Amino acid sequence: MYRAQEAVSISTLVAKEVNSIVSDPHTKVLIIGIGGKIAGDIAKNLLKYSQIELIGTVRSHNPIFDCVLKNNRVTMTNYDSRYDYLSWADVVLSATASPHYTLTAKRVKETSLEQKERLFIDLAIPKDIDPEIGFLNQITLHNLNHYKSDSRR
Repeated sequence: MYRAQEAVSISTLVAKEVNSIVSDPHTKVLIIGIGGKIAGDIAKNLLKYSQIELIGTVRSHNPIFDCVLKNNRVTMTNYDSRYDYLSWADVVLSATASPHYTLTAKRVKETSLEQKERLFIDLAIPKDIDPEIGFLNQITLHNLNHYKSDSRR
């Protein structure tokens, strides 16, 4: 378990947690909103671990994150394709400024997911990921509260 006081930032905490669940031989992470500040920082931290592969969704190009976008372990896709990559991913992370859910339970249920455990991480305010997704079979859902030291005791 990681506590906020043990790391410099949320992006470091998330990267450490994702690295701790490394699958063989790679952990595959779908990052919705990789062009944003939080998701971009997380992507940079995840790329410190050589066994992690990323697919990032963007609505438009953000030149601030060129160093993440140019890495050969990062594949970029359009935001509208996000559901197409759920079966591929071990971890799904969303950190956007969207006023609506980026992932809904109804659409995730309709996606034919391979039966494996997945971690969904929602770092947005308001929430990006429909909380009902956390009740689906073999899915664990974490949000910002998971990373606060008060809720980890």
